Amino acid sequence: WRAAQAAAELPLPSVRNALVASLNDKDPPWVLTEKLKALVRITGEEHGFRAKLSPAGLARCAQRFKTWLSRRIAAEARGER
Repeated sequence: WRAAQAAAELPLPSVRNALVASLNDKDPPWVLTEKLKALVRITGEEHGFRAKLSPAGLARCAQRFKTWLSRRIAAEARGER
């Protein structure tokens, strides 16, 4: 979770990609929460994230971030912003 907090200060595509890749529903809820907070901060996207989500809500939010990132990377590869 400390790494997620530090990553929130580095709004780089590689950090964004690594954070999304690290999302795992096997993480304790508080770890997943910190990773999602960092993603919200560096991407400006929320994908349903709120403080105090249930474990199932966190898993759904993590999945939405994964889907978003795959679309985002495809758009970036096409030269879109």
